[in-house]
Amino acid sequence: MGRLRCSLRCDEQHGHSSRHGSEQRFAIERGLGPRAPGWKGLHRKVEAFASLCQKRGVLFVFTSPPQPREYLERHYAMVNGAMDFLRSIPGLLVLDAPEDHLYDLSLFYDTYHHLTKAGVDLRTAKLVQELRMVLSRESGKRDSKGP
Repeated sequence: MGRLRCSLRCDEQHGHSSRHGSEQRFAIERGLGPRAPGWKGLHRKVEAFASLCQKRGVLFVFTSPPQPREYLERHYAMVNGAMDFLRSIPGLLVLDAPEDHLYDLSLFYDTYHHLTKAGVDLRTAKLVQELRMVLSRESGKRDSKGP
């Protein structure tokens, strides 16, 4: 489970999490998507982590990484497959869609997922807004169940 830990520091600095499972990275680099052999094992690991989060009362949330429109257009099938994979995991809340985090190419600096300071500021504001809505709904669910 070590590879599934969140990397908040990286997310704050670069607008994404740097800790990806090697199986997923292998499949993505080769454009194989969720049908690749490694994804089955990855699915089990993420599902187990989601289950553990649920048991402990932790909200497990995925947000789409930032990307320029040009990247998404070139890799749409792969990205869509990955999103279907994530949506199929019970206990994992997919916060948004890839289209929600498209940024101008000028807001990236060394890869299609590393944002400049201006890009990080935009993404952070968007994520804070999205998370506030989700946490407000989740809080309402807990309040309605009683103390």
